[in-house]
Amino acid sequence: MPDLVFPKESYLLNRIFFDVQNDLGTNLQEKHYQRVLKAKFIENKIPFKQEVPIELLYKNVEVGKFYADFVVFNKIIVEIKTTPIITLDHVRQVLNYLESAKFRLGLIINF
Repeated sequence: MPDLVFPKESYLLNRIFFDVQNDLGTNLQEKHYQRVLKAKFIENKIPFKQEVPIELLYKNVEVGKFYADFVVFNKIIVEIKTTPIITLDHVRQVLNYLESAKFRLGLIINF
């Protein structure tokens, strides 16, 4: 089995995501989960940025921007969804974020 990427941070984040899911359920909008996660990151002293612009470059020229819901620990992208199923488009979205930001870990959290 391959090694986990950032295991300490990943386990802490997953605990927070499960706590939020258990407390709030699954019937809210993304913006509500984002607000609660922001509060939980502050409570747990997790460094984060919200709505982080990520440049899309083509031959070193910016051709657009993506906006990640959160970047935590300055190295993990967290993308929030409230959908019945995570699709290949959601995965591609986060893979594009990772490639553009030169990060190794992106988490899609579906409430």
